[in-house]
Amino acid sequence: MTTQEKIFRKIAQALLVDYTSVYYVNAATNEYFWYSVDPRFHALNLEQGGDDFFRDIVRDCKKVVYPGDQHIFIDDIQKDRLLAEMKKGTMQRIEYRLMIDGAPVWHALRLIRGLDGDADYFVLGVKNIDAEYRQRENEKEIERQREIYDQITASLAGQYDTLYYIDIDTNTYVEISSTDEYKKLNVPATGSDFFAESRRSIRKYVHPEDQGKVMRLHYKDVMLNNLKGGSSFSMAWRLVVNGQVKHIRHTEIMARDKKHIIVCIKNIDSEVRASLALKEDQKKSVTYTQIAERLASHYDLI
Repeated sequence: MTTQEKIFRKIAQALLVDYTSVYYVNAATNEYFWYSVDPRFHALNLEQGGDDFFRDIVRDCKKVVYPGDQHIFIDDIQKDRLLAEMKKGTMQRIEYRLMIDGAPVWHALRLIRGLDGDADYFVLGVKNIDAEYRQRENEKEIERQREIYDQITASLAGQYDTLYYIDIDTNTYVEISSTDEYKKLNVPATGSDFFAESRRSIRKYVHPEDQGKVMRLHYKDVMLNNLKGGSSFSMAWRLVVNGQVKHIRHTEIMARDKKHIIVCIKNIDSEVRASLALKEDQKKSVTYTQIAERLASHYDLI
């Protein structure tokens, strides 16, 4: 073992606290050798050195690198390009998968010491980042799910005057969204008992003729029973706000986790008015038909 190799081995032993293995490469001759204390890396049965790093890295990648990542070493890591990036300080960490015990395990190749001054060698470190990579991907998936949830919530908020998310076990609730008009009712946005708070609001704002049926609805066992046969339940009633009657539709939806209920409140005044107008038109149509039929019974031609 040469003096240079002995020095590198001492350096490598210090570096291996953070790295699975360390490569020393002579940029002038392409000679290299690597050092590792990880038995799984030794189990890959790679040569521990050679006379051409760039040739052997292509050969070895075909043995141990996940097929989908082999192009990184076959096509992307070329000597001229790699050395140029080192000198400019632009070499990025390279992530790829090694096949270990028949399964792909994420690793990262990064520059520890580049070419500078009169030095003609560089040092690369290989690190197992499988846990880090999977955590990062899991966080990305969580963020993706959060974006989907936000989009769904925003879409629902546009369709309803207010939305409540209720914990079935604790009765606690949080207001997901609410229009300015509904906020005027001063219903707390969060609370420890959705059902009790709802009954207090019913006494204040629900039309007296509707209070009985609405009050009965706002008990947890009743809501759960209503949702037993399906994923949602709806009922319409009237609110009285500042002396004005407003028609609303109350919809209950069982969340997918079966641990929460979503309550949606929507102003349906325009729907009720349209329905009443339609009924009035139908009534007029029936009346005109009846008049025409009675007249026709007395005349041969109208």
